[in-house]
Amino acid sequence: MSQSSYLEDICSWDLSTCKQRLSDALPELLSLFSSASISTDKQLLVLKTLTTSFLPCIDINDAEIKLYSQILPQTSELFDKTLVAITTTLNDHHDEHLQDTLLQCLKVIVDILDCLDRCLHHVSSHGNKTVKLEKVQSIPTTVIHVVKGSYNHCKESTSVYGNAFSLVSESLGQLFKKSFELEKMLLSLLQTVIVSSSEDDVTTLTQVCHGLYDICTVISDVDDTVLLRTWKSLVEISTKNKAILKDTLKVCDMIQVLCHEIQSTYEYLLQLAADSEISGSQGTNEKIFGRKFKVCRFFVTIVMTLVKDFNGYLGPCYEDLYKLIVALLSMSPPSVYASPVNAAKMKDMKQSLLIFIEPLVSMLVPSKQFAEVLTKSNQDVLPEHCFPHCMLLIQVVKELPSQRGEVIDLWVNPTNLPEDETRDDIIKSVFVSINKCYIELSLPIHVPGLMSDGRPFKEVSLYEHVCVHLCALVATLPSVYFHIVENNLLENVLSVNLYPALLAMDVWCFIARSGSQSLVTHYVDLLVGLSETLPSNTSNLYLNITTLVKRLVSLLDQHGQGEFVEKYPIDRFCQVWVTLPLSAFAHQAVRPLVCQQIINYSVENIKTWMDAPTQTKSALVQLETYLKLLCNVYQDTNTTSLPVSSHLHASTVQIVSRLWTVLQVEKITSHNATYYLVVLSSWIIPVLQADELSQIVACLLQGLQASPSLIFRLAVTQFLGNFRKKVISQPREQGEILGKLPCLFSEVLSHSNVLIHQQALEAFSVFAEETVYEQIVPECLQKGNIQDVVVNFLSKVPFTGGVDLPSDVDQLRHQCTAITQYMQSHNQQVSELHLNQEIKSETFKNADTPTNSEPFCKRTKYDDTEFSDAVHR
Repeated sequence: MSQSSYLEDICSWDLSTCKQRLSDALPELLSLFSSASISTDKQLLVLKTLTTSFLPCIDINDAEIKLYSQILPQTSELFDKTLVAITTTLNDHHDEHLQDTLLQCLKVIVDILDCLDRCLHHVSSHGNKTVKLEKVQSIPTTVIHVVKGSYNHCKESTSVYGNAFSLVSESLGQLFKKSFELEKMLLSLLQTVIVSSSEDDVTTLTQVCHGLYDICTVISDVDDTVLLRTWKSLVEISTKNKAILKDTLKVCDMIQVLCHEIQSTYEYLLQLAADSEISGSQGTNEKIFGRKFKVCRFFVTIVMTLVKDFNGYLGPCYEDLYKLIVALLSMSPPSVYASPVNAAKMKDMKQSLLIFIEPLVSMLVPSKQFAEVLTKSNQDVLPEHCFPHCMLLIQVVKELPSQRGEVIDLWVNPTNLPEDETRDDIIKSVFVSINKCYIELSLPIHVPGLMSDGRPFKEVSLYEHVCVHLCALVATLPSVYFHIVENNLLENVLSVNLYPALLAMDVWCFIARSGSQSLVTHYVDLLVGLSETLPSNTSNLYLNITTLVKRLVSLLDQHGQGEFVEKYPIDRFCQVWVTLPLSAFAHQAVRPLVCQQIINYSVENIKTWMDAPTQTKSALVQLETYLKLLCNVYQDTNTTSLPVSSHLHASTVQIVSRLWTVLQVEKITSHNATYYLVVLSSWIIPVLQADELSQIVACLLQGLQASPSLIFRLAVTQFLGNFRKKVISQPREQGEILGKLPCLFSEVLSHSNVLIHQQALEAFSVFAEETVYEQIVPECLQKGNIQDVVVNFLSKVPFTGGVDLPSDVDQLRHQCTAITQYMQSHNQQVSELHLNQEIKSETFKNADTPTNSEPFCKRTKYDDTEFSDAVHR
């Protein structure tokens, strides 16, 4: 009997005949199906016959060995061969029956899907009985292969078929629908099969998961419903069997794809939200936004599940998770790189999508690989990612206090093995990061703060956010890490970079305020000794250290401040006292002593300086020091409430008056000594006599007419502002002074420098409001167009300048670039780093801070009054 006749005969058998002749017919059919010479049509006919007539006759426990393993691998080959036939047909431009041939090929594929459908139905036809995976292990891999190929064929159909697409579009739609139904049946089966820990089951299940993952990558841009269902099933299967799959499953590849999907979907959502904000359109866009929003939220949930269940087996995908987080944060407010979007939609996106960042980071913190990604040394972070990188670091800082000791050690005291990439501790990483956030810190941008006393969250500046959480971390660290904290603080106090230096000073003061008085005293002694090794100038090193000393001295109690005065007498530590304002000594028992010593020392030395045979310009440096000391006393205190005797106060007024007669101010306006003389004079205006005041005003006018420096002009604006309440009773001197004041105001108000101009406007504003000499106010505005500018300023009219001014962000970008170029050209960072290393090695090597007890209290005591402080001259 021929093959054709034999097949026709078998196809006519009923179910009972098939059962009776199963043992004879099945081997024949399998042999025929595997024959190399069989045509596609006959092979498909054999496959149909086997799955329709003989499969129901085989027990499910025997079906794998007797049938599935025999026919399903070749079924996959038949499917692939049919796809190749379609391509061959399309390339044959002389095929007169193109449509018929293509439709016939697609019918073959659909028939293959039907045969696989019957295989799945056979497994599920046993009611609620569960099936072992080993009994059906050939089915899942074959079904996944065919479904993936069908999806991909439909996806690429427009390019594959070209002009012939319209001929087969309906059949392709049926193919896609049939593939989806087949996939659903398989996914239902996989939820019920029993999986053992045998090598075969692990291999099969791994192949199934990887196949489903491949389907997800194929269907990504085609159908959201299919995509979400496939991902959901993939994750359920993976997590359900994580114990046996953790070493073989490509979780990293899955997370990498999901990260890409989340980022691209989020970008699309932002685009839709931005379009909605611009056009105010609703309808279709709203539906698309809602659908994509759910898709993105689903992907986020999937990532969280995979990270939670496979943490420690994620491989190199920690880098992808890091990039995802910083990318999402950089695209979202308050990032300066975020596009304007609809506020309501952005709120929903933050509450439903970005909220995953905090719990995700919490899961990643114990991972060494994540720590290596986030804190590697000399990290080259893109400008748009600097702020998100900083926020991510602070999120880690928030998590550390609740972590185990080994996790804290991982982040605070990293061990850099030879084979590892060098990385920094978390504290150093925070300082490095905020140095790259110049724009965000300067605007400043605001982020959600902490809840206080049960009140709602309030927005705080980025600087405050960083400072609060860094202080909280420091407060909870064991004492074994204290040397790391100190080294980082000292290194950044000695930095040329503004914000790291300010942050280091704030954290240092927090430690001192939370600690004992002996600790504060130790820090003061340490920094005073350090300042003595540096030249007394306006360099960042000296200014930062002296500013920190000033703040720490104010934290000493009355006894500590008294000891400080005794330990550092002004005649031996003059440069230390130059940097300490009287406000640093708040205790009433200490303040009079400080005032007395400073005034006595300064006045006597100024007298000696004036009585010298000659006064050269180089000698002005000494005079500058004495004047700065007096300024420290008078700058924060009303002249009538100084805690010194009237005789001592009178000696200061007398010596200032003598200086104005001795010095030729118009010749030394560029020297700092002149600046401090003018500033000191402005503070004692209320007690100056009319003739003394007349002489000072005349000297100031001469100085302004001699093309002085900017600092001299700044001092003059301060002098004019403090003149507002002065009353001059002597007629002659009153006429002289009031005749020159308008000229002084005109000179500074008309100056082109923006700082001088602004300070002059503020000084004139208070003078015009409070002076009793209203008649001279109009005379101050006679030069140029000063009157219009002043009127606009008093009326709070914004300045326009007649041109399109750059935005704050653009200006700060230019500033940041200029600062970076200046640093590089002067090579300051290299030299100061070398100095830092020398200082640290000598400073902390011999430090006698106690090591057997906690150095400060374990509480987050925080004061935000220092945040707006700048480094004073």
